[in-house]
Amino acid sequence: MEVSEVPYYKQEKWYTCGPACLRMLLKYFGTSASEEDVSKACGTTELGTTPLQLAKGSKVFGFDAGAFKNEDLNYLKYTLENGNPVIILLDAGILYGGIQGFGHFIVITGLDKNNITYHDPDIPDGKNAKCSIDRFMQAWSALKCWVIKLQKVKQ
Repeated sequence: MEVSEVPYYKQEKWYTCGPACLRMLLKYFGTSASEEDVSKACGTTELGTTPLQLAKGSKVFGFDAGAFKNEDLNYLKYTLENGNPVIILLDAGILYGGIQGFGHFIVITGLDKNNITYHDPDIPDGKNAKCSIDRFMQAWSALKCWVIKLQKVKQ
């Protein structure tokens, strides 16, 4: 299953993958915001952004987000089946090969029996990138399987 038409934004600074991903979800749900405004709302610094900061920052834009640790593929499948792309935190060194131990946020847009489809705000051609489930699980579980899920606050 895949959630289509999720906007893609390239991150503007080396440490703003989280705000870039949140910006993608905000736009998907109909709210436009600059990366600078999202970064300010989340309290992003040159050290980056935590999952809890992303969840808290979403409130500024009228959303309620949950940041959940130790999730699994079934949860991702459930959210995607319900039309909700999600942000996840993973180890980019494991995903792409390289120095490990650095957290990186991406937006999950699809999942099938072999691959994960995602938007990575930091790589060339980062829209609708794919990787194997096995490699994804190694990279995701290395950082405790965090998921950030948005929902619009009811008026």
